[in-house]
Amino acid sequence: MSRPLSRRTVLRGASGIAIGLPLLEAMMPRKAHAAEPTYRWVTMYFPDGTYQGTALNGRKMGAWWPAATGPLPTTGLPPALQGLESNVGDFCVIGGIANKPGYSGKGSAGGHNRAPAYFMTCAEQQTAGTVDQADSVDQILATAFSANTTFKRSSLVLAACKAGTAADSGDVRYLNNLSYKNRTIVSQERSPANVFNSLFMGIGPTQTPPPRDPAARQSILDFVKSDTASLKTRLGVADQKRVDEYLTSVREIERRVQDLEKPGATTMCSAPAAPAGSLNGSYGGNLPAEYTLQVKAMVDLIVNAFVCDLTRVATLMLAAESHYLFYNTIAGDYRYMSADLNDDRHIGAAHHEDNPAKINRLMSIHRYELSFFKYLLDGLKAKKDLTGATLLDSTVVVYGTGLADGNGHNFEDIALLVGGKGGGIQPGRFLKAPNNTPIANVYLGLLQRMGLGLTSFGADGGKSTGVFNLG
Repeated sequence: MSRPLSRRTVLRGASGIAIGLPLLEAMMPRKAHAAEPTYRWVTMYFPDGTYQGTALNGRKMGAWWPAATGPLPTTGLPPALQGLESNVGDFCVIGGIANKPGYSGKGSAGGHNRAPAYFMTCAEQQTAGTVDQADSVDQILATAFSANTTFKRSSLVLAACKAGTAADSGDVRYLNNLSYKNRTIVSQERSPANVFNSLFMGIGPTQTPPPRDPAARQSILDFVKSDTASLKTRLGVADQKRVDEYLTSVREIERRVQDLEKPGATTMCSAPAAPAGSLNGSYGGNLPAEYTLQVKAMVDLIVNAFVCDLTRVATLMLAAESHYLFYNTIAGDYRYMSADLNDDRHIGAAHHEDNPAKINRLMSIHRYELSFFKYLLDGLKAKKDLTGATLLDSTVVVYGTGLADGNGHNFEDIALLVGGKGGGIQPGRFLKAPNNTPIANVYLGLLQRMGLGLTSFGADGGKSTGVFNLG
């Protein structure tokens, strides 16, 4: 009987290129046995808070919360969630959750700093001027998942748009980062090309990919053709199909990355210098059309890294808090109530002052941002593992923001969605926690469902007070 194919088998080619493979039946032991459950995690974060007033649907949080708890409706979703009708069976809306460490303001200047810094750590900053956050939930999971399995990357920490500095925002590092480990920042990556190379090309930090002929649009797959053909002779029909589908996905991501790198393409979401004086909304710097392509490329990288089991943990920050860019060139298709998108930034709309025009503008931006949540859910549903289940069945997707109302800079009733079925989550519902339940309770429940034997999560004012159950 032949030995199983190594789980770390790669396709090798010229110039040292090595492309990882998805998990195949040929990699599994010949004798069936009960396997440990495989879980995956994604955090997707949007900045600057939302609208919590009553102008939308005539009740507080009418922008995000359905009218009643229980099954999500397929029609008549709240304004921010419109566009997710085809995905109501894929996620839960969670109400009553607070980003509690933000209450104290300990050690940091503005609400926009505390929002992302505390969103995944659930712990207060200890010392002003020093990055000393507790470990974030993604890094706790990455450490646990890596204890018995070796991954190409223990986690992916990705971002699309960084912030500059602003007079009222304090340490810019807290505006730009979500992930922390060992009291330091886990650096974000903003280049899809670099992430692609690190995952699929076997390129190390001091190496560069081999030159490719732009005219022929040469693919990295061309470098491994011989090894691909040789491998497929050793595989069954199902595995051959799985390899073909996987390599097709890799090629599609590669094509998108190449499009972003074409001569003349706009630099992806680079923030202009911070303006002098008070915040006045006149900064220019529209988000380029490439931003949409960039974020989708990042999502595709996450999905295909999961397919190949190169990592099981990913974090994607759609944009930093308090960034200086407009959304008028990209959010038009998601316009709510004929909103005028031409004269404000994301944070300008979030600082809505109960102005209907600004609220409608903010809903339009939210709907645009949520299109990436939908894109991720659909991408995970489209890929299956060896059991025939979809990746969404084994994944938890947390989508939200650390600041509740962008106008009031408060931290009660943050917008929070939890997608997927990882750990036995039952999606498709609106669940309302008791008011001001710490988000640490949600994380603790999810961590326990994913096999971690923790009895608490967070620290200080953000520490869990119990477990919020999504089962």
